[in-house]
Amino acid sequence: MEKKIYAILVNLFLIVILFLPSLAQETQKEQQQMMESYMKMMALNENHAFLKYFAGEWDVQTKARMKPGSDPVVSSNSATAKMILGERFLKMTFKGTMFGTPFDGLQIVGYDNLQKKFVTFWIDSTSTSFYLLTGTLNDAEKVIIDTGGSQSPGS
Repeated sequence: MEKKIYAILVNLFLIVILFLPSLAQETQKEQQQMMESYMKMMALNENHAFLKYFAGEWDVQTKARMKPGSDPVVSSNSATAKMILGERFLKMTFKGTMFGTPFDGLQIVGYDNLQKKFVTFWIDSTSTSFYLLTGTLNDAEKVIIDTGGSQSPGS
């Protein structure tokens, strides 16, 4: 009986020893594939280069409506923009007025290689909401068309 248990244990040990290297190789291969995928996701491309155009000092005219169909309120503002985090994102700071009230705004725009879309984050001093937008590049007009937003008061 002891010899049978001993034989079973030896066989199990041999199975583990024989298959362990292949398991380690598989794990190493999976890790290498994950690292390659990660490197692709962090790589800069033409979409990141497109954002560089917006770096600098800007005079900005904003148009905002209190409700659909109303006349827009036009304001003249300024913006300063620079590429950050290895030129992966454009950080823009805005200063001016909105509906006659002074405001400051912060916008971060980047291109997400995973989503294959531009992603914009916006906050400003006129609310406590975060605005999250995703967009695509309109090559003909060289503009980003965004969709998204946040919940409005009263909705």
